[in-house]
Parts: sequence; C-alpha cells; structure tokens
Amino acid sequence: MTFLISRHIEGVGAVAQDASPAAGGGPLGGEIKMAYATPATLNPLFSTAGADQGVERQIYGALVAMTHEIPPQLDLAESVDVSEDAREYTFHLREGLMFNDGVPLTSADVLFTFHRAIDPRTGSVWRGRFMAIEGAEAYDGETVTEVTGLQAVDERTIKMTLIDPDATWLVTLGDFAGFCILPQHAFGEIPPDQLQEADFSLNPGPGAGAFSFDEYLPDQYVSISRNDNYDPPKANIDRLFLTILPQSVTALSQLQAGEIDVMQVSVPDMGIVQENPNLTLSIEPSLMMQWMIPNIQRPAFSDKRVRQALLYALDRETMLAEIMQGQGSILNSPFYGWEWEEGEPEGLNPYPYDPDQARALLAEANWDPDAHDIVMHHLPGNPVNDSLVNIIQQQYADVGINFEVVNVDVPDYTNRLISGAKDGNTGDFDLILGSGSVMGQDPNVLSRYLGTASATPNGFNYAHFSNERVDELLIAGRGTTDVAERKTIYTEIAQIVNDEALWVYMWRLNSIWGVNKRVQGFVAPGHPGRVISSAHLWSVVEDQ
Repeated sequence: MTFLISRHIEGVGAVAQDASPAAGGGPLGGEIKMAYATPATLNPLFSTAGADQGVERQIYGALVAMTHEIPPQLDLAESVDVSEDAREYTFHLREGLMFNDGVPLTSADVLFTFHRAIDPRTGSVWRGRFMAIEGAEAYDGETVTEVTGLQAVDERTIKMTLIDPDATWLVTLGDFAGFCILPQHAFGEIPPDQLQEADFSLNPGPGAGAFSFDEYLPDQYVSISRNDNYDPPKANIDRLFLTILPQSVTALSQLQAGEIDVMQVSVPDMGIVQENPNLTLSIEPSLMMQWMIPNIQRPAFSDKRVRQALLYALDRETMLAEIMQGQGSILNSPFYGWEWEEGEPEGLNPYPYDPDQARALLAEANWDPDAHDIVMHHLPGNPVNDSLVNIIQQQYADVGINFEVVNVDVPDYTNRLISGAKDGNTGDFDLILGSGSVMGQDPNVLSRYLGTASATPNGFNYAHFSNERVDELLIAGRGTTDVAERKTIYTEIAQIVNDEALWVYMWRLNSIWGVNKRVQGFVAPGHPGRVISSAHLWSVVEDQ
C-alpha cells in the first residue's frame, strides 16, 4: 500500500491525503514574533522538548512531520510504501532536495542520521524507539557498522524493515515535530560520543527545512528565516523571531502592546486576551496531559500503596475547577483521546479525593514521614503551575507526605528527568510536576514512556518502569490495525498502570493561545511544542 499524507489504516494513524503540504494561502513576506521557551538544545538527536524539536524540524526537515494536524504529514519524503504486514516502510524522497548550503540531500544523509541515533556511543533519546528496526540492537558503529533493517535502495529511496509489524511507525517518526535529517557532509566527522556537545547543538548547521537558522542568543531569542531551497511549499513569512520570555506576565504585556504576535496563554489571562480587539483567543483540546512523576526507584515511592496514596490525597476535581477554570478533563491513566468513546479506557480506578484512604494506605505501607527527604524540582514562572505546587504540597502534608520545593531552570529540569540518567539509573529526581507528550494521538505513543527499552536517556520512561506483560502488549498493540483489538490490548495496559499508580495522573489540558489578528493561518496545536511546526503555513496581513 502507498501512503500519501493523512490517510488512516482502519483507525491507526498513517499519513495525510495530499503529498504536498499546503501553503498558508496568505501574502508573502513579513515577520512574526512569538514568545518562546529557552531551548535546552537545538540538536535533534538529544532534544526532549517539543519546543526544541519544532525549531529543529523547521531548520533540518524530516521524512514525516507533525503540524497542527493529528496525522503526520509528509515533509522531505514525497510518498511512503508500506507492506501489508506493516513491517517494511519504503520512503521516496522529493526530487531535488538540497541543504541550504547547496549540497543535495540524499538517502545517505538519512542513513547517516539514523545510524547516529541508534549508535549507543551517541546516547540519543531516539535510540529506544529505533530498536524496533531490524539489526538496530546489534549495531555499535565499530564492530557492527550496518543496520540490516536500513537500506539505501538508491539516492532517493530508503527502505526500513522492522522486527515486528508496526502500523504506527509513521507516528513514531513524526513525533514530536519529526525526526530530523542531518547533513552527513557537515557532521559526519564528529565522533558519536561528541555529538551532544558539538557546536551545532546550539548553532545549527546546514538544513533542508522550510527555514534557515539565523542566530540564537541564549535567554534572548532564536531567529530563523525562510529557506528558498525548500519546496514545496516555501514559507510565506520572511522570518520567525522567537523571543525568549520565560515569565508569562512579560509576554502578555508584549502581546497586548503588539510587540509579539503569538503566545501560549495561561488560564487566568484568557479574559485579558478576549477583551483586546487586536487579539484572538484560540482554544483547542490538546493531545497532552499534566502529570507528576514519582521516581519509583527511590525508597520513598517504591511501594505501590504509597503511590496510590499520592492520588487519593489530591483534590483534582477542585483544582481543575478553580485553578484551571475547567480547562481540561480529569485522567486516571495516560491513555485518553484516540478512539476511546468515554475519553479513556474502562475499568480504571478513578482515585477520588479521599485523604482518609490515603492515610490508610500509607499506614499499610509503614510510611514514616520523617524517613524520606523528598524534593520536588519545579520550573517556576507559570502562575498556574506555581499555584498547583503550593496546593499539592499542602494536601500531601495533610496526609503525612512532606516535600521541599526546589526551583530549577529548563536545562537542569531536563537533565534531572532525562539526559542525566546514566549507567542504568534514573535521573536525579524524587517528584516532578510536568506536562506534555501527545498521548491522545495514538496509544503507541506510550511505548516510549512505558516500555522497558525506553528507559531514560534512550526514551521517556523517566522512572525506569519495567513490566514484562506491558512490553508484550505494547508490541501487540502496534502490530495490528484492528481498532477493536487495539482497544482490548491498550485497555489492559491502562488498567495495569492505573493500578500501579505509575504517575500521578492529573488532567488532559486544553491548548490556549493568544494571537494578533495580523497573523493568518494559525491554528492552536494539539501540543504546544508543535506550535511552530506549522509556521511555514502562516502569513501576515499588516492592515488588521
């Protein structure tokens, strides 16, 4: 079967119907400024945040990419042939692809990038996902220098063979913004174990995406400009200027003054945006959730009863209503959206607010409130999250769970949660509040959060959860296109992780954005990190 973009295989995400992404339809030229988070890296092999990956994909391009649409879109590939058993994927590159330094992009660059991501010396966050490729586990770049499941058929054709059937492989390649293709001629001489600290990690090199990298000044801005070698289609705007504004109050004042055009809006600020005649408030249900991750490898949270107490101790309903102003829906597992008629699978413990039950579980687990020095590492600056942390701290203290809040910046947060994991150990954290992912897109997204092979830093299994039955079910779930069968499989996984209280499940978030009316073609994305993944489709009209 041949996939053109956004067709579904019986409910399993594939690609969309039109092989060429459509331009935004507005006038050419102009600049859009938006509030943005500080990039931890601009190296596609190591980025763990959607915001970083959005910039990277616009610079480098990807075989398949994510935009504001749910299905992945073709980008550098013009079509994909998929075998009936969903084990072989053959990508056909667009004709005339070129990096912005004038060097052609070929299948050799694709293989180079995949090899570097798979090479254990690199330590790429993509490695865990790519273990699905035949021969990837044996590849070490030294004694084994080929991945049998990766073949360059010719300069424009790449064939990938997977170990097991995977009808969701294009979703895997597309997330968060798209697995970027790097230039072998520019980066091929960098040893794998030096790639993370290479200059291009914050100063990107030649790319084949819709934009070219201009400049990144830490804590100030990232600037990218239209790449006229990218086709089709070229970006509408001349430049996208990403202003680093970690404090939402500063960004809001600049949005109101017309100094920036786009920003993610905090719940308490929605009314301010709605009252401004020059702004539009764009709200869509998102694909992401808010959660807390207890490190189950630490003694404090190794007992399932303690983790269940973490859920019973929280008044999630009241927090959602009062702090979040109803902008979301309570979740009891990371499985939601997709084809679930009731929003999430059946048979889950709803963990209602019950502090007495929390105390009883803690007593069963012989909990000693003085035995653990628990720290929550927190990213400050978001008023909603800052309020949530204070409430969570109080409600946990009420049942005898005490923790200290330590504020950290983005690089430290990322290091503690993901990149700092070494030698089979988790990163250095006890309890972390976070949000993200696109779990509502397809249940197989959870493979990189729940699968044993995706333990950090090779994936996003932050607390190194390992369950043989879950691993088996994850393989089975992505190996079939039958929706009813997949529901049965993923419902069982959801029930397991719900009972294990692997995370403190909070709620599915809404995506809320304030946009100047001069900006045309903007759609609130399913994940904030994908917001600039559609920037090549935006345009500006100056007389708004």
